[in-house]
Amino acid sequence: MRRAARMPRIGTARAGRDAARALLSEDVAPDAVEWTVEGQPAGLFDGVEITAQTAPVTVPRSFLSLANSVVWHSDPERFAHLYAFLWRLRGGAHLMQDRAVPALARLRPMETAVHRCGHKMKAVVPVVI
Repeated sequence: MRRAARMPRIGTARAGRDAARALLSEDVAPDAVEWTVEGQPAGLFDGVEITAQTAPVTVPRSFLSLANSVVWHSDPERFAHLYAFLWRLRGGAHLMQDRAVPALARLRPMETAVHRCGHKMKAVVPVVI
């Protein structure tokens, strides 16, 4: 059964974490989830809500840092990529250090781009005294 996860524009990071926890609690595979962001056209499975008791999920601190940056990237597939990597990460925290993992190789440039944009935004804002 396909599931839909619709992310709001405000509170996106928290909504993404909550949806990922619920999906992991139900053992929903990444290819069975359609991730959308508010403002995107509605998908075929938007009527199926994610309603599950969330169980605690243990992940490396480095994944949380990565995810907290990547959720702000403009790629419409960012949540799908994050969830797919989180799904694999359940098998071992060592994947965060493995540069050969394609899913991580997809996420790192997004993280870098978000950090770069944040730096540029702070660097060009004039200081008003």
